[in-house]
Amino acid sequence: MLVEQLPLTFHEIAKETSEDAVLKIICKQVKSGWVGHKNYKNESEPYFRRRSELSIEKECLIRGNGDVVPNILRQQVLNILHKNHPGIVQLKMLARSYVWWPNIDSYIEKYIKCCSQCQFNQNDKSKNDKIFVPWPKLEKPWQRIHIDFLDVNKIKLLILVDSGSKWIECWALNNTTATMIIRVLSRCFCTFGSPEILVCDNGPPFGSKELKTYCINNSIRLLHSLPYNPESNGLAERGVQNY
Repeated sequence: MLVEQLPLTFHEIAKETSEDAVLKIICKQVKSGWVGHKNYKNESEPYFRRRSELSIEKECLIRGNGDVVPNILRQQVLNILHKNHPGIVQLKMLARSYVWWPNIDSYIEKYIKCCSQCQFNQNDKSKNDKIFVPWPKLEKPWQRIHIDFLDVNKIKLLILVDSGSKWIECWALNNTTATMIIRVLSRCFCTFGSPEILVCDNGPPFGSKELKTYCINNSIRLLHSLPYNPESNGLAERGVQNY
């Protein structure tokens, strides 16, 4: 009963494998042994090159630990794996853990390009008329740090990224006042030392007089990203995306 409730069962894969023109031949060769390379060209060649990785389990063709999916089921498999819109890189990693077929990466790339939601939510890579000036190179770690907020299930997280080492620190906050931020940063700086530069956006706690005074008292140069231009604090933005 549990198997029958799965979105795709091995019974279906086995049935379609037996009816797939290419896989039917490949399964026969896996069972009986492969002949010379000249007999396996075009559609059979990718399987021949991976013949040492192929096996048969419950009449399904297996490569390593993943199923070789018949052509007719490939769209359905990607629909299942792509249910939560993981993105092109994560979808490739997810697919490789469970399934395989020739040129699966190209298949996934075309699939993602046809997904309107993925295209809408991806990072805006258009340059438009913006001119980006890179941050100067650093001489040592913990010289310049970037901070930003992240909301996760109604919990506010403060993300800190060191520009030199890419080290990330993260704290869950009860509130986002300047007092709370200073308290958290003070504990962090007691461990790693005070940075020379602190980069943040223009949110209310980051632009407060209290944070400015704290930075002045600790010889920290406070820099704010340009309004409506989060790319200038891109390191913190990337740290947020990692979480």
